Amino acid sequence: TDGTSDIVLATYGAYALIFHEDEVSPVGVRAAGVKAINLKEDDYVASGKPLNGDKDQLILVTQRGAVKRLKASEIEKSTRAKRGLVIFKELKRNPYRIVGIEIVRDDELVYMKTEKHIVEEIDPKAYRNKDRYSNGSLVLDVNDTGEVIET
Repeated sequence: TDGTSDIVLATYGAYALIFHEDEVSPVGVRAAGVKAINLKEDDYVASGKPLNGDKDQLILVTQRGAVKRLKASEIEKSTRAKRGLVIFKELKRNPYRIVGIEIVRDDELVYMKTEKHIVEEIDPKAYRNKDRYSNGSLVLDVNDTGEVIET
């Protein structure tokens, strides 16, 4: 990055956080780094990307084969080491878990891979923007394909 970007992080537990990269100061070789996001127990960072601005659009992919297009501006900019905001409505039974996020670029496709090594192509233009509280559109039947494991 060039020192002027925001960073978006998404956790497996469906939290997202955006902060400016200048909050991460350079550290020496022996340093352990800085805390980027405050995680709940058993949660972890699933994906992180640099943003070009708040006009960026994100594609979020879950283990259940759901895809959601979201404006980066839907995730309120904060500071690092916070928990972040919920980006999928929490379901009691079989909740959505984030596998990856991608930045929507002009005419670029996104790919997701399942446990059974099936690769599904996603055209971001085929999806309308959703708000933070929606759960996106189911693209795959995970009973047939297996859960999504990566984007």
